[in-house]
This record gives sequence, C-alpha cells and structure tokens, in this order.
Amino acid sequence: MPTISGVYVQNLVSGCGASYNADAQFPAASTLKAAILVDAVRRGRAAQLAPLLDRMIRDSDDRAANHVLTAL
Repeated sequence: MPTISGVYVQNLVSGCGASYNADAQFPAASTLKAAILVDAVRRGRAAQLAPLLDRMIRDSDDRAANHVLTAL
C-alpha cells in the first residue's frame, strides 16, 4: 500500500509558510488517533497503554484506538 505524505509549516509571527503536497487527502481517523495519543501522554497513561498505542499508531488500528479511548 503506497503512503501519502503532506506537510505544512507556518511562521506564526510573520505568517510566511510553505507546504509539500498540500492538496493530499488523508482519512480523518488518522488525525483523531494523533489527538488520542497526545491525550494519553498528557494524562500520563502512555506507558500503561503502550501496546495499544503502538498498534493504534503503527498499524492504524481502529480497534486499538477505541480501546485507548475507553481506557482514557
């Protein structure tokens, strides 16, 4: 399965920005998984949930993401 990458950066002071592949479309579920990961780290639960977080991020496993949400 081919991967798609896209990056956007912006200087918050000057407003200048740059992008690569800015028109790429990504599944929203992957964006949600990033937020779930941040929340697990913020709550100090990342070590406890490491196996699920690993599956959630590396394999884009939706079931693992649901289990992490339930645990949080």
